Amino acid sequence: MGSARVQKMSPESSGLGGAAELAKKRMKEGTRYLRKLRDKLIGSVLRLEESNLNGHPENRLPNNAHFRFSGVEGKLFVLLLDKKGIAASYLQFLLARRSRYKGLARNLLIRSKDAIQS
Repeated sequence: MGSARVQKMSPESSGLGGAAELAKKRMKEGTRYLRKLRDKLIGSVLRLEESNLNGHPENRLPNNAHFRFSGVEGKLFVLLLDKKGIAASYLQFLLARRSRYKGLARNLLIRSKDAIQS
């Protein structure tokens, strides 16, 4: 007499599968939403004089927008944005503190002056 193997699904294992499916669906929806917000932000910022988008205009992560503003000192700009609750960073601290990062600006094909304004 043979014995049949019966796998019992625990509530945890069946719930995990359902949660994974739901997360996958929400990730796609969330990605579309973030891409829409990012594109709106990029369009708005590029209307400003002396603003430049760094990186490819379309082939980028949905939650990333990286700008350069000619004639604006990065540290002050980041501090002002921080006071408004906007997260930002700048490349200048890398260039000022560690000479080995100066190659980063060259690799990104931007001049040091423009890197300071990033």
